Order: sequence, then C-alpha cells, then structure tokens
Amino acid sequence: MIIATLIGLLTFVLASTVHYLALAHLHRRLNHEARSGLPIVVSGIVGAGLAHLAEAALYATSFTLLDAFDLGGFKGGEADGFMDIFYFSLVNYTSLGLGDI
Repeated sequence: MIIATLIGLLTFVLASTVHYLALAHLHRRLNHEARSGLPIVVSGIVGAGLAHLAEAALYATSFTLLDAFDLGGFKGGEADGFMDIFYFSLVNYTSLGLGDI
C-alpha cells in the first residue's frame, strides 16, 4: 500500500512538472510571436492538450506498473492492453474519476 501511494505521489509530481514545463515553453514561445490572437490561442490550446495527453500517459504507465507488480489492479477483469489502460487514464484524468472500465 505504501509503495503504491509513493508511486502515485511520484506520478503526480512528474505530471505537474510536465504541465509546468509545457506551459512555460508555450508562454515563452507564444509571447514572442508577432501573430494575431487566433493562431496564438489555437497553438496554446493544442500545446496544453498535448501536455494533458502526456500526463495521462504517465498515469497509464503508473497503472501498468502497479498492475504488473500486483500493487493494484482492475476489479472485475483485466485490461486487454496499454490502450485500454490509457483510455481508463484519460477518462479519469478528464472527469471526476468515474471510469467506465
């Protein structure tokens, strides 16, 4: 239980770091662009979306590791592969955590 909690905390710190670095990079890059508002906003939204995908992938990787080392698992069945776990991660990352797996 303690190992699973530590892995969860480490994943949270890594995801927060990825988010900060992505937003800092977007801010530096888009702040110096001499473009109109729409391309800057679209670039910022796409960049933030990609950062969120990377963060969900970090959580999916943690879920996979926890499952592989029997530190947690999916109640009621097994996930068929990484894409199922990534989907589960995205659903939980972008909602109230009420996954449908």
